[in-house]
Amino acid sequence: MKGTSMSAPLSSTKNEEKLDLEIQKLELEAESLRKKNKWDIRAQFMPPIITMFLGVVGLYITLNQYSGQRKTEQDRTISEQRKDRQNSEVDQRSRLQNQIRSDIDEILRFPRDERQTVSRVSFLLEDIKTVLDSTTYVNEKKQRIADTFPDYKRRLTQSLVILITNDCDFTRNARDVGLTNTVIRHWDDYADYLKTDPKNLDWIRNEYIMALESFRNANPGYLEEIELRDDGVRPGPKYAKQKNEPMLYARFIDILDGFKWHMDLSPENLSDQNKNRSERLLKQFLDTLNNTALSNYIVCQNFPDQPCPNNR
Repeated sequence: MKGTSMSAPLSSTKNEEKLDLEIQKLELEAESLRKKNKWDIRAQFMPPIITMFLGVVGLYITLNQYSGQRKTEQDRTISEQRKDRQNSEVDQRSRLQNQIRSDIDEILRFPRDERQTVSRVSFLLEDIKTVLDSTTYVNEKKQRIADTFPDYKRRLTQSLVILITNDCDFTRNARDVGLTNTVIRHWDDYADYLKTDPKNLDWIRNEYIMALESFRNANPGYLEEIELRDDGVRPGPKYAKQKNEPMLYARFIDILDGFKWHMDLSPENLSDQNKNRSERLLKQFLDTLNNTALSNYIVCQNFPDQPCPNNR
Protein backbone atom coordinates (compact mmCIF):
# COMPACT_ATOMS: atom_id res chain seq x y z
CA MET A 1 0.00 0.00 0.00
CA LYS A 2 2.78 2.34 0.82
CA GLY A 3 4.59 1.70 -2.51
CA THR A 4 1.44 2.46 -4.44
CA SER A 5 0.87 5.83 -2.78
CA MET A 6 4.36 7.17 -3.70
CA SER A 7 4.19 6.34 -7.40
CA ALA A 8 0.93 8.19 -7.87
CA PRO A 9 2.33 11.71 -7.35
CA LEU A 10 5.24 10.99 -9.66
CA SER A 11 2.90 9.90 -12.37
CA SER A 12 0.82 13.01 -11.90
CA THR A 13 3.85 15.23 -12.16
CA LYS A 14 4.98 13.59 -15.38
CA ASN A 15 1.52 14.04 -16.83
CA GLU A 16 1.58 17.69 -15.97
CA GLU A 17 4.98 18.14 -17.56
CA LYS A 18 3.82 16.26 -20.58
CA LEU A 19 0.74 18.46 -20.74
CA ASP A 20 2.86 21.57 -20.48
CA LEU A 21 5.00 20.35 -23.28
CA GLU A 22 1.98 19.63 -25.38
CA ILE A 23 0.61 23.11 -24.63
CA GLN A 24 3.93 24.72 -25.55
CA LYS A 25 4.02 22.67 -28.70
CA LEU A 26 0.52 23.77 -29.56
CA GLU A 27 1.39 27.38 -28.84
CA LEU A 28 4.48 27.13 -31.05
CA GLU A 29 2.40 25.54 -33.78
CA ALA A 30 -0.25 28.22 -33.36
CA GLU A 31 2.43 30.95 -33.51
CA SER A 32 3.91 29.31 -36.54
CA LEU A 33 0.50 29.13 -38.15
CA ARG A 34 -0.15 32.77 -37.36
CA LYS A 35 3.16 33.84 -38.95
CA LYS A 36 2.51 31.59 -41.91
CA ASN A 37 -0.99 32.94 -42.36
CA LYS A 38 0.35 36.52 -42.09
CA TRP A 39 2.85 35.94 -44.86
CA ASP A 40 0.26 34.05 -46.89
CA ILE A 41 -2.07 37.05 -46.62
CA ARG A 42 0.75 39.40 -47.59
CA ALA A 43 1.77 37.16 -50.43
CA GLN A 44 -1.84 37.12 -51.58
CA PHE A 45 -2.16 40.94 -51.74
CA MET A 46 1.40 41.87 -52.68
CA PRO A 47 1.21 41.06 -56.44
CA PRO A 48 -1.79 43.34 -57.07
CA ILE A 49 -0.20 46.08 -54.98
CA ILE A 50 3.11 45.74 -56.77
CA THR A 51 1.30 45.64 -60.12
CA MET A 52 -0.67 48.76 -59.25
CA PHE A 53 2.48 50.53 -58.03
CA LEU A 54 4.34 49.63 -61.17
CA GLY A 55 1.36 50.82 -63.21
CA VAL A 56 1.34 54.17 -61.39
CA VAL A 57 5.09 54.53 -61.88
CA GLY A 58 4.75 53.60 -65.53
CA LEU A 59 1.90 56.09 -66.00
CA TYR A 60 3.96 58.82 -64.32
CA ILE A 61 6.92 58.08 -66.55
CA THR A 62 4.67 58.03 -69.65
CA LEU A 63 3.00 61.32 -68.69
CA ASN A 64 6.36 62.89 -67.94
CA GLN A 65 7.74 61.75 -71.31
CA TYR A 66 4.59 62.97 -73.09
CA SER A 67 4.81 66.32 -71.33
CA GLY A 68 8.47 66.64 -72.32
CA GLN A 69 7.74 65.69 -75.93
CA ARG A 70 4.78 68.08 -76.04
CA LYS A 71 6.91 70.93 -74.67
CA THR A 72 9.62 70.13 -77.23
CA GLU A 73 7.04 70.14 -80.02
CA GLN A 74 5.54 73.39 -78.75
CA ASP A 75 9.00 74.99 -78.57
CA ARG A 76 9.75 73.77 -82.09
CA THR A 77 6.38 75.04 -83.34
CA ILE A 78 6.93 78.44 -81.69
CA SER A 79 10.43 78.62 -83.15
CA GLU A 80 9.15 77.74 -86.62
CA GLN A 81 6.33 80.27 -86.33
CA ARG A 82 8.82 82.93 -85.26
CA LYS A 83 11.04 82.11 -88.21
CA ASP A 84 8.01 82.19 -90.53
CA ARG A 85 7.01 85.60 -89.17
CA GLN A 86 10.55 86.90 -89.56
CA ASN A 87 10.72 85.58 -93.12
CA SER A 88 7.31 87.09 -93.82
CA GLU A 89 8.50 90.44 -92.41
CA VAL A 90 11.59 90.34 -94.60
CA ASP A 91 9.52 89.39 -97.66
CA GLN A 92 7.02 92.17 -97.02
CA ARG A 93 9.75 94.80 -96.57
CA SER A 94 11.47 93.51 -99.68
CA ARG A 95 8.26 93.76 -101.71
CA LEU A 96 7.62 97.29 -100.48
CA GLN A 97 11.20 98.32 -101.21
CA ASN A 98 10.93 96.92 -104.71
CA GLN A 99 7.64 98.71 -105.23
CA ILE A 100 9.17 102.04 -104.15
CA ARG A 101 12.22 101.49 -106.35
CA SER A 102 10.01 100.64 -109.32
CA ASP A 103 7.91 103.79 -108.80
CA ILE A 104 10.99 105.98 -108.45
CA ASP A 105 12.65 104.51 -111.54
CA GLU A 106 9.49 105.18 -113.55
CA ILE A 107 9.33 108.79 -112.35
CA LEU A 108 12.98 109.41 -113.13
CA ARG A 109 12.47 108.19 -116.71
CA PHE A 110 9.86 110.90 -117.33
CA PRO A 111 12.00 113.42 -119.30
CA ARG A 112 13.26 110.69 -121.65
CA ASP A 113 10.04 108.72 -121.98
CA GLU A 114 7.48 110.59 -124.05
CA ARG A 115 4.87 107.96 -123.19
CA GLN A 116 4.92 109.04 -119.56
CA THR A 117 2.14 111.40 -118.47
CA VAL A 118 1.95 113.93 -115.68
CA SER A 119 -1.05 112.12 -114.22
CA ARG A 120 1.03 108.95 -114.05
CA VAL A 121 3.72 110.77 -112.06
CA SER A 122 1.05 112.08 -109.73
CA PHE A 123 -0.23 108.55 -109.16
CA LEU A 124 3.27 107.19 -108.54
CA LEU A 125 4.09 109.89 -105.97
CA GLU A 126 0.86 109.20 -104.12
CA ASP A 127 1.59 105.47 -104.29
CA ILE A 128 5.03 105.99 -102.74
CA LYS A 129 3.49 108.06 -99.94
CA THR A 130 0.96 105.29 -99.28
CA VAL A 131 3.71 102.69 -99.10
CA LEU A 132 5.83 104.82 -96.75
CA ASP A 133 2.82 105.40 -94.49
CA SER A 134 1.95 101.70 -94.40
CA THR A 135 3.10 99.50 -91.53
CA THR A 136 5.15 96.35 -91.26
CA TYR A 137 6.64 94.29 -88.45
CA VAL A 138 10.30 94.60 -87.49
CA ASN A 139 11.38 92.12 -84.82
CA GLU A 140 7.68 91.47 -84.17
CA LYS A 141 7.06 95.18 -83.49
CA LYS A 142 4.72 97.23 -85.66
CA GLN A 143 6.51 100.04 -87.49
CA ARG A 144 5.87 102.46 -90.35
CA ILE A 145 7.84 101.85 -93.52
CA ALA A 146 8.96 105.49 -93.42
CA ASP A 147 10.50 104.82 -89.99
CA THR A 148 12.02 101.53 -91.15
CA PHE A 149 13.71 103.30 -94.07
CA PRO A 150 14.06 106.88 -92.81
CA ASP A 151 16.31 108.04 -95.67
CA TYR A 152 13.99 107.06 -98.51
CA LYS A 153 11.87 110.22 -98.55
CA ARG A 154 14.74 112.70 -98.55
CA ARG A 155 16.76 110.69 -101.07
CA LEU A 156 13.78 110.70 -103.43
CA THR A 157 13.38 114.45 -102.90
CA GLN A 158 17.01 115.07 -103.78
CA SER A 159 16.63 112.87 -106.87
CA LEU A 160 13.57 114.86 -107.94
CA VAL A 161 15.41 118.17 -107.55
CA ILE A 162 18.30 116.82 -109.62
CA LEU A 163 15.83 115.54 -112.22
CA ILE A 164 14.15 118.95 -112.51
CA THR A 165 17.31 121.05 -112.52
CA ASN A 166 19.44 118.78 -114.74
CA ASP A 167 17.11 116.85 -117.02
CA CYS A 168 14.12 119.12 -117.54
CA ASP A 169 13.86 121.94 -120.08
CA PHE A 170 10.94 124.25 -119.36
CA THR A 171 11.43 126.24 -122.57
CA ARG A 172 11.10 123.25 -124.90
CA ASN A 173 8.82 120.82 -123.13
CA ALA A 174 5.54 121.79 -121.54
CA ARG A 175 5.59 118.31 -119.94
CA ASP A 176 8.55 119.34 -117.82
CA VAL A 177 6.61 122.26 -116.36
CA GLY A 178 3.74 119.89 -115.62
CA LEU A 179 6.14 117.43 -113.97
CA THR A 180 7.56 120.10 -111.66
CA ASN A 181 4.10 121.36 -110.76
CA THR A 182 3.03 117.80 -109.95
CA VAL A 183 6.06 117.24 -107.72
CA ILE A 184 5.47 120.39 -105.67
CA ARG A 185 1.78 119.56 -105.26
CA HIS A 186 2.14 115.87 -104.45
CA TRP A 187 5.46 115.56 -102.62
CA ASP A 188 5.60 117.67 -99.46
CA ASP A 189 9.27 117.07 -98.73
CA TYR A 190 10.18 118.73 -102.02
CA ALA A 191 8.95 122.08 -100.71
CA ASP A 192 10.64 121.55 -97.32
CA TYR A 193 13.91 120.72 -99.02
CA LEU A 194 13.92 123.71 -101.40
CA LYS A 195 13.38 126.07 -98.47
CA THR A 196 16.85 125.03 -97.34
CA ASP A 197 18.36 125.12 -100.84
CA PRO A 198 17.95 128.70 -102.15
CA LYS A 199 20.32 128.12 -105.06
CA ASN A 200 18.21 125.39 -106.69
CA LEU A 201 15.01 127.18 -105.70
CA ASP A 202 16.04 130.32 -107.55
CA TRP A 203 17.20 128.23 -110.52
CA ILE A 204 13.74 126.63 -110.81
CA ARG A 205 12.01 129.99 -110.42
CA ASN A 206 14.13 131.35 -113.22
CA GLU A 207 13.18 128.35 -115.38
CA TYR A 208 9.54 129.40 -115.10
CA ILE A 209 10.48 132.91 -116.23
CA MET A 210 12.34 131.50 -119.21
CA ALA A 211 9.38 129.22 -119.97
CA LEU A 212 7.07 132.25 -119.96
CA GLU A 213 9.41 134.15 -122.28
CA SER A 214 9.59 131.19 -124.64
CA PHE A 215 5.79 130.90 -124.58
CA ARG A 216 5.41 134.62 -125.40
CA ASN A 217 7.87 134.36 -128.30
CA ALA A 218 6.14 131.27 -129.70
CA ASN A 219 2.72 132.93 -129.50
CA PRO A 220 3.19 136.61 -130.41
CA GLY A 221 0.61 138.92 -128.89
CA TYR A 222 -1.16 136.25 -126.82
CA LEU A 223 -0.03 137.53 -123.43
CA GLU A 224 -0.12 141.18 -124.47
CA GLU A 225 -3.72 140.94 -125.70
CA ILE A 226 -5.22 139.10 -122.73
CA GLU A 227 -8.12 141.18 -121.43
CA LEU A 228 -9.48 141.54 -117.90
CA ARG A 229 -13.26 141.48 -117.68
CA ASP A 230 -15.75 141.32 -114.87
CA ASP A 231 -16.12 137.56 -115.39
CA GLY A 232 -12.36 136.93 -115.45
CA VAL A 233 -9.46 136.75 -117.89
CA ARG A 234 -10.23 136.40 -121.59
CA PRO A 235 -7.96 136.00 -124.65
CA GLY A 236 -7.60 138.84 -127.08
CA PRO A 237 -9.52 138.92 -130.39
CA LYS A 238 -6.63 137.38 -132.35
CA TYR A 239 -6.64 134.15 -130.37
CA ALA A 240 -10.22 134.00 -129.07
CA LYS A 241 -11.51 131.93 -131.99
CA GLN A 242 -8.49 129.69 -132.48
CA LYS A 243 -9.02 126.00 -131.72
CA ASN A 244 -5.80 125.74 -129.76
CA GLU A 245 -6.59 128.71 -127.49
CA PRO A 246 -7.70 126.53 -124.49
CA MET A 247 -4.40 124.67 -124.77
CA LEU A 248 -2.47 127.95 -124.84
CA TYR A 249 -4.34 129.24 -121.83
CA ALA A 250 -3.71 125.98 -119.92
CA ARG A 251 -0.02 126.26 -120.76
CA PHE A 252 0.10 129.84 -119.47
CA ILE A 253 -1.71 128.89 -116.25
CA ASP A 254 0.71 125.99 -115.66
CA ILE A 255 3.65 128.39 -115.87
CA LEU A 256 1.93 130.96 -113.65
CA ASP A 257 0.88 128.43 -110.99
CA GLY A 258 4.28 126.76 -110.87
CA PHE A 259 6.05 130.08 -110.51
CA LYS A 260 3.70 131.20 -107.75
CA TRP A 261 4.03 127.92 -105.79
CA HIS A 262 7.82 128.16 -105.90
CA MET A 263 7.73 131.82 -104.89
CA ASP A 264 5.70 130.78 -101.84
CA LEU A 265 8.58 128.58 -100.64
CA SER A 266 10.57 131.52 -99.31
CA PRO A 267 11.33 131.11 -95.60
CA GLU A 268 9.42 133.40 -93.25
CA ASN A 269 12.52 135.19 -91.97
CA LEU A 270 14.14 136.24 -95.23
CA SER A 271 17.41 138.11 -95.24
CA ASP A 272 17.39 141.40 -97.09
CA GLN A 273 19.48 139.83 -99.83
CA ASN A 274 17.08 136.92 -100.34
CA LYS A 275 14.09 139.25 -100.15
CA ASN A 276 15.54 141.51 -102.81
CA ARG A 277 16.32 138.51 -105.00
CA SER A 278 12.72 137.23 -104.72
CA GLU A 279 11.31 140.66 -105.56
CA ARG A 280 13.65 140.89 -108.53
CA LEU A 281 12.49 137.50 -109.85
CA LEU A 282 8.83 138.50 -109.45
CA LYS A 283 9.44 141.77 -111.31
CA GLN A 284 11.21 139.87 -114.09
CA PHE A 285 8.26 137.48 -114.42
CA LEU A 286 5.75 140.35 -114.58
CA ASP A 287 7.86 142.28 -117.09
CA THR A 288 7.93 139.21 -119.32
CA LEU A 289 4.12 139.33 -119.53
CA ASN A 290 4.33 142.76 -121.15
CA ASN A 291 0.76 143.39 -120.04
CA THR A 292 0.40 145.88 -117.20
CA ALA A 293 -3.24 145.13 -116.42
CA LEU A 294 -2.58 141.41 -116.36
CA SER A 295 0.55 141.89 -114.21
CA ASN A 296 -1.37 143.94 -111.66
CA TYR A 297 -4.17 141.37 -111.62
CA ILE A 298 -1.69 138.53 -111.00
CA VAL A 299 -0.01 140.40 -108.16
CA CYS A 300 -3.33 141.11 -106.45
CA GLN A 301 -4.63 137.56 -106.88
CA ASN A 302 -1.49 135.52 -106.25
CA PHE A 303 0.98 137.54 -104.18
CA PRO A 304 -0.84 138.99 -101.16
CA ASP A 305 2.43 140.08 -99.52
CA GLN A 306 2.98 142.51 -102.40
CA PRO A 307 1.14 145.85 -102.70
CA CYS A 308 -1.85 145.51 -105.00
CA PRO A 309 -1.72 148.07 -107.86
CA ASN A 310 -4.80 149.52 -109.55
CA ASN A 311 -5.82 147.17 -112.33
CA ARG A 312 -7.60 149.73 -114.40
